[in-house]
Amino acid sequence: MTKNKITDDYALTRYSEMFKIVDISNEIVTAIDEEHAKKIHETQDFDRVPIEDNDGNIKEYYDTNATGTNKIIKIESSDLISESTGILETLKYLSKKHFYFILTGNRITHIIHYSDLNNPIVLPGIYTQVAYCEIAIRDYAREKNKYGKTDSDIEKLLEDVNANSAGLKIDIGRAKTQLINKRKNQIETNLLDELYFNEELILFRELSSMLNGERFKEFRKCVNLDDTTIASYNTLRNDIMHSNYQIIEKQSHDIKELATFIETCQKIISYIERMSE
Repeated sequence: MTKNKITDDYALTRYSEMFKIVDISNEIVTAIDEEHAKKIHETQDFDRVPIEDNDGNIKEYYDTNATGTNKIIKIESSDLISESTGILETLKYLSKKHFYFILTGNRITHIIHYSDLNNPIVLPGIYTQVAYCEIAIRDYAREKNKYGKTDSDIEKLLEDVNANSAGLKIDIGRAKTQLINKRKNQIETNLLDELYFNEELILFRELSSMLNGERFKEFRKCVNLDDTTIASYNTLRNDIMHSNYQIIEKQSHDIKELATFIETCQKIISYIERMSE
């Protein structure tokens, strides 16, 4: 087993330093009036076209999606976001609103829409968070295993977890088979490392419930890890890891679900850190 050398906070900070919202956004094309904005929409298929006044300032935009006859919308402060906003932070913002104009200094230079989250740059940041959540759960299980640290000790722990779980179970047999095959190929691994993500969540839920009943009750007030949610999170994790299509299709559902998933991973890591103090 290779020891993790850096913290999740450090890794995600470095990732946010490398990639910002501006890296996945689109440069704006401005119009001088509504008629000009309509032409830009027709020729370049931009749904929202900022309009510059005579002084070169942008205070409103033409929105083809606006209801009613008035398509000119005043730009509010809530429509603006800084170009220095990190990738994962962007996900949280776009779970609340379809689009933002991006400020470079005090000038609007770009626009971002929730569909821009399908940019491949976004996926590594999300997966990094998920991966550190998995590492934290496995480390937590190793630390709290009353039997010991060998594979047979871990198997006993997993059997206890399955006995305690009223719903989903860990497929210990599959994990053992995978472990044996990898070790034949001289791959450094252990039984915990062969669990699937949904099994790691089952492990965390049941182990935490057994070890820290009262404190875990507080945790469960803000984090849902029932069987249905675990299955959903496992699908999301696999979609992120093996993405070959657009993950984000609907703002109202897809982004909010993804944002809740990432937030859950963060809360699990924080919970484990507090339990280890």
